Amino acid sequence: MDEPSVLWNEARWTEIKTKLGPFLEKSGYPPSDVQYVPISGLSGENIVQKVDAKTCKWYQGETLMEILDKLPVEKR
Repeated sequence: MDEPSVLWNEARWTEIKTKLGPFLEKSGYPPSDVQYVPISGLSGENIVQKVDAKTCKWYQGETLMEILDKLPVEKR
């Protein structure tokens, strides 16, 4: 999301989800099991620490790690 041509643009984010959703569903992932989180691979924003509201006003959800921490652990 921090790529210079995107810069946390909500329209680009919506486009990504719209195009990726059908592909994931065809690959066997039910839409109810998929959560989308905008992150920065370069600076790490929204992975552990929330992205600054000045940078991304439109995303109010959890960070990637907050979501991963809540996933149920399968018994071995």
